[in-house]
Amino acid sequence: KQWYQRRVAITAGNSISKKRHTSIPREWTRVFTEYFKENLSKFADQSEAVKSASAGNKVFTESANAKTRWTYSLRLFHLMYQSGLLDQHEYLIYLIKWVHELKISEKVNMLRHLIPVMLTYFDDVVENFTLARAAAYMCIFKLNNLSDVKSTLSTFEWDSAVKECYIPARSNCSYHDALLLIFSTVLQRITLNCPTALVWQRNWVRF
Repeated sequence: KQWYQRRVAITAGNSISKKRHTSIPREWTRVFTEYFKENLSKFADQSEAVKSASAGNKVFTESANAKTRWTYSLRLFHLMYQSGLLDQHEYLIYLIKWVHELKISEKVNMLRHLIPVMLTYFDDVVENFTLARAAAYMCIFKLNNLSDVKSTLSTFEWDSAVKECYIPARSNCSYHDALLLIFSTVLQRITLNCPTALVWQRNWVRF
């Protein structure tokens, strides 16, 4: 009887320790993603301020400090990610969700710095069905936003518009052209490595 009680106590203790251990990376992910978001916002704002003709030495100093903090946070996150100190699934979902939420026309600087971060871990994204599906949904959503083609066009007009307007009209803008190329390439990568992620219903994708 004493042996059984001792065994139950040890098992319960191990279970509690395991739960506490597994919750630490998720908690760290939550805290550090807020830190990540704050640094990116400041870095993007300071980068935009530097472009102003009236920018003084103070602005340049603040921009340099923001860039240093941003670079530091990237290295820190990458080290924690590789060491298993972050919940990798939660972190990647966070990156995909954030890219999805940022508006192309309003958050230019933030997207320019955030998308390369997401692509850094894309080898892991395409190996996970849930992550690949979320990324595919995000890319299609962004490509749809890039298009000026109206859904009211007929089939013939739609084909003509796609050929004449959808891609060439963006070639004069390096920013939109780069986004078009990136999101299309990501979709192609998902198609090759995780094709089932492209088959979903509307209610399947949840951020």
